[in-house]
Amino acid sequence: MSAKLLLGAERLRRPSLPVRGQLPPPLAPAGSDHLVTVAIPNYNYGRYLAQAVASAVRQEGVRVEVVIVDDCSTDDSYEIAQKLQADHAEVTALRNDTNSGPGITFNRAWQAGAGQFVVRLDADDILTPGCLARAVAVMEAFPEVGLVYGRVQHFEGDTPPAPVEAPAHAVVWSGHDWAYRAIQDDRNLISTPEAMLRRSVMERHGAWKPELVHSQDFEMWLRAATFSDVGYVAGPAQALKRYHVTSLGQSEGSVGTRPFVEHLAAYDSWYRDVADQFPAADRYYSLGRRGLAQRAVRHALHSYRRGVADHEAVTTLGTMASELAPDLPRLATLSRYARATQRFGPRAVRMSPPALWGSACERLRLAGVQAGLERDGY
Repeated sequence: MSAKLLLGAERLRRPSLPVRGQLPPPLAPAGSDHLVTVAIPNYNYGRYLAQAVASAVRQEGVRVEVVIVDDCSTDDSYEIAQKLQADHAEVTALRNDTNSGPGITFNRAWQAGAGQFVVRLDADDILTPGCLARAVAVMEAFPEVGLVYGRVQHFEGDTPPAPVEAPAHAVVWSGHDWAYRAIQDDRNLISTPEAMLRRSVMERHGAWKPELVHSQDFEMWLRAATFSDVGYVAGPAQALKRYHVTSLGQSEGSVGTRPFVEHLAAYDSWYRDVADQFPAADRYYSLGRRGLAQRAVRHALHSYRRGVADHEAVTTLGTMASELAPDLPRLATLSRYARATQRFGPRAVRMSPPALWGSACERLRLAGVQAGLERDGY
């Protein structure tokens, strides 16, 4: 009941996206000759590589080619990739001459393939049974769709969970509507392994950008949505995304600024590419910068309310927000929290009624956002 209430509140705040098309269950492509390139960039994840490859070559309803590109791993990854190539006719194993980073490595992998559709599968992630056929069914039914994604399950450790199973159906949204919603709150709605891109969209409008170290996926989704529609497979999990203790991003006890700096770089890069092709580029770019400013202030405020604010980090976030959206009302609230923390200390601020109330409201808002993402995909 609480999840429904939270979702209802979120829907009042952000109305549902207009649906452009739908596919009822079951989702399956009309033919079996569709070729999907599963591109696997790998660095030092040899221990997970066989799991990832097995999840790809066992897909039914489509033809699959797996291209592994090892980025000069220091473990036995390349030897494992070569063995997988020997064991599976669908697998090709390549290796970079120098360590080049995940963006360049992924670009080499998908460009080495020939599939009409492309999936990026990091070596430590797993595709769920039938996910490729479901995504291809959407692509086939709606030629204007360039990006399809679905539900993703996150897990930690070596043993993946059983994937969520449910009758699959699909909805299609205007790419422009979907992009507007994503940048409105500055949210990356896709984790990556649950997404499929049409190769022609990537060839026509550009590959992943290696210079965007931590936001190249977000920028790619925005670019695809600018020039094509977006499909969503609802119901079952499309992929399992593995998290590691050392790579969970910002911890509960810190204020990270890197995700905000990276998203700003993604907006700047996207805008430079589409400004002369997308009539609403200026409006979307302004909206994205404002959404980023709002999220930065929310994050900084939440850190003050939890008593974990790092002065340098929250100052950086406040400065960024004031430059992006100088009229943002919450900037004044952020300044008040900064002054109160300096005067009374983080513990006193954390236990104050405004902080306790604000923290509770923010947690409820985030829970509502997550409930909407899990149910509707945005």
